[in-house]
Amino acid sequence: MALDFALPIPMAIQSKAAITIETWTPVNPTGLPFGIFFISLNNASDEGVGISYDGVTAHDYIFAGTSKEIPFQTNAAPNSQKCVLKAGTIVYIQGIADADGYFYLSGWYQPSNIHDIVGG
Repeated sequence: MALDFALPIPMAIQSKAAITIETWTPVNPTGLPFGIFFISLNNASDEGVGISYDGVTAHDYIFAGTSKEIPFQTNAAPNSQKCVLKAGTIVYIQGIADADGYFYLSGWYQPSNIHDIVGG
């Protein structure tokens, strides 16, 4: 049974100078540590980025200087409170290599037991 609180995952940061237009660059190369019910993708750079959740297909686009937040549970049909972006998912970005700035990924998960606490 899930515990009655939520915790943040460690933030992942990718320099926009390290990405290319030809290939997908992982933001969180080791994948999400847990299934998350909320993700925030923040493009703090001077160029837009493409987003992929499998490193092959373009799924979204985030304009320069903007962010996107996705609350997965409120998007569940019906709202089952069980919809999460699965553990191990790697988020990829693609864009202009010489862009200045950074891309940030953060999120929230609900631990199912005391052993699911990051750093615990």
